[in-house]
Amino acid sequence: MHVSDLDARIVMQVHDEVIVELNEACFSTAVERIESAMLNALPEFPVPLSVKISSGTNWGSLLPLNS
Repeated sequence: MHVSDLDARIVMQVHDEVIVELNEACFSTAVERIESAMLNALPEFPVPLSVKISSGTNWGSLLPLNS
């Protein structure tokens, strides 16, 4: 996943979850890249994967993102 050109950073990764802090200005681009990276991490894996993305200013305010 290429994030070096975005104002974003991976804060934590636990199992299949990735926590990213980012500037709202790069939100859409970051979401697209993160989703693509997670869906295409194992192209040889024959089972389709899904990605759920939530966003908010803190964990208590997370709302699912309809992509």
